[in-house]
Amino acid sequence: MSAIVEAVIDKPTSSRSRRRPSGNKKRGPRKSADGADAVPREKKERPESVPVPASDVGKEKVGVVSAIIRKGRVKFGFINFGNGPEIDEAAPRIYFNFTQMADAAVTIRRGYVVSFKVAQDETGRPFAENIALTEEGKQIAAARDEEIAARKAARPAEESDKPKRAPRERKPLEEKPITLTVSCEGSGETKAITFNMAQSIGKLKNIATTAFDAPVTYNVFHVSNEGQVFLTKAILVTLSEGARIHLAAPLETTA
Repeated sequence: MSAIVEAVIDKPTSSRSRRRPSGNKKRGPRKSADGADAVPREKKERPESVPVPASDVGKEKVGVVSAIIRKGRVKFGFINFGNGPEIDEAAPRIYFNFTQMADAAVTIRRGYVVSFKVAQDETGRPFAENIALTEEGKQIAAARDEEIAARKAARPAEESDKPKRAPRERKPLEEKPITLTVSCEGSGETKAITFNMAQSIGKLKNIATTAFDAPVTYNVFHVSNEGQVFLTKAILVTLSEGARIHLAAPLETTA
């Protein structure tokens, strides 16, 4: 087993918690509802983790899941020794990985009472394996599942009471038909096609290549008295009746 992941779970951070007031103004003491200075909240210190006794390695133990950590696809947690259901913060705490569940189909949550075997990794650090719910743990899990199911069942009813937003009405594109003169590489003829200028260059390319049965890899160029240039949307919107369009293979570029 790989080395145990060390994680700090006491103080989850976020972009909001890292914000600081702008400017040089100092934030004064917080006020309570009656305007008096609020009493600062007493910080609860987490007791230091008690190491797992070496004599427990290889033994079957019972404990309470005290922490679940999810970091992307990585999921692990900690179990405090004890018969539960309360978490004994003064008891030894052992690391576990979700891959060590006896039944992968079981969803494990904080507060569940579990049995496990104390094992050691290649560095000698203890971890819990063959983790399974005890009978008490199964009862706690069943009650929690019922609570979650009830919340999910109530959610659609709450959402149905909310007024539904009317679908956004889409305005049809304004018709801007124009006749273009199109030529194609490898063909000596030209063809007149009618194109809606409100549509895209991709649509124009589709219509033109279909008219000449040309490869879809051909590019669309604008032909003017100044020469031939690659057709862009900026150029497309400036075209007038009878403008000349040419289909040709992409120009080779030098490295």
